Amino acid sequence: MQKKISSRTKNAEDYLAEDGLWHCGKCGTAKQFRLPERFLKMGMPEIVGCCCACQSAKEKRENAKQQLASVIRQNKKIANIPEHYLSADMAMVESSEAKRIVRNYIKNFEKLGRIGLLLYGDVGTGKTFLAACIANALLNQGVSVKWLTSMQIVERSCFYSESEYTEYTRSITDPDLLIIDDLGAERGTDFALERVHSLVDPRISANKPMIVTTNIDITDMGNCADLKKKRTFDRILPATFAFAMKGTSYRMKQAQKSYKTLKDLLLREESN
Repeated sequence: MQKKISSRTKNAEDYLAEDGLWHCGKCGTAKQFRLPERFLKMGMPEIVGCCCACQSAKEKRENAKQQLASVIRQNKKIANIPEHYLSADMAMVESSEAKRIVRNYIKNFEKLGRIGLLLYGDVGTGKTFLAACIANALLNQGVSVKWLTSMQIVERSCFYSESEYTEYTRSITDPDLLIIDDLGAERGTDFALERVHSLVDPRISANKPMIVTTNIDITDMGNCADLKKKRTFDRILPATFAFAMKGTSYRMKQAQKSYKTLKDLLLREESN
C-alpha cells in the first residue's frame, strides 16, 4: 500500500508518479524514497518522506539567512561603534556628494580591496557620522568592522604588556574594515605616534581597508615635516580616497535645532 506523506509537507499540486512515490507538483522531484531491503528487516517502513528539490533549496536559503543573522549579531557585538552612532543611516546625510561617496563605497566595498577612505575637515562637519553610516550598512551585510578612536589606541596600549599589545594589534588586522576616528586627537608624543603607526602599518601590509577621520587637512599631511607623523601619513594617503567634508558644523546645526525646540517650549505663553 502506498504510504501517505505528511499533510504538513503535502501540497495540492503534488501527485503520485509512476514510481509509486509522491512527487512535488512544483519542481517534479520526489518527496519520498524507498529504503533498501536490509532496513525493512530492521522493522523500518518501506517508504519514508524526504525533501523535494525546491524544499531543499528553501531550507538552504533559510539556513543561510540564519547563519548570516548570527554573523551580523556577533560582528555588531565586537565592532565597538559608539552607541549614539548605531542608528546612523545614509538617508540622514544631507550632502548629495557625501551621500554618493557612502552609497558607492558600500556598493563597491569588495571591488575596492585595500582602498579605504580619508574623511577630513573641520570639527563637526559630519566625518564621524559618515563613517558610522558606512560601518552600519556593511555590518548588516555580514562585513566585520572594528571602530577605534586614536585616543583609544593610545589609552589601551598603556595597559598592555608588549606581548599583549602584539596580540591586540593582530586582532585589529583581522576585521574586514578598520575605522580610526579622529586621527591627530592623540597627543603627539613618540609613544602615541608609534602606537597609531603600529595599527596602520599591518592593516595596509595585509591589504585591508581603513576609514580614517581627521581634522588635519590633506595638504598638511602631505607637507608634514615631522618624520614620525609623516611615516604614518605616507602609509594612509596612498591607501585611501581623500574626501573633504565641508559646510556648517553638523553639531552646531543640531544644537540650533534643539535650542529652537526648547525655546518654543519654555517661552510658550500659557493659555487660560
